[in-house]
Amino acid sequence: MTSEKKWTLVVGLDFSECGTKALRQALQMAHRGDGVLHIAHAVTQADMGKGDELATQETALEQLPPMITRMVLSQMEHLGMEYEDVPVGLHVRLG
Repeated sequence: MTSEKKWTLVVGLDFSECGTKALRQALQMAHRGDGVLHIAHAVTQADMGKGDELATQETALEQLPPMITRMVLSQMEHLGMEYEDVPVGLHVRLG
């Protein structure tokens, strides 16, 4: 019998060192508890105008989810977790 998840944990991810630490902590908390982890990332127009590889909104929305997924999987591996250990939702938005 599986238990129903009792709480939701939301962490913002901005690819900074601090954001990576927050992701790691959130993964550990979700792994220990009965929660679901939601990872949120927002892309602003200013970010896309800096000449980085995410040059357009469409490109950003296509490229970011796989990038974030790879980062999450890498952090889970680093923490000795399996993908199935923590329910994760991914949310990428503009603005």
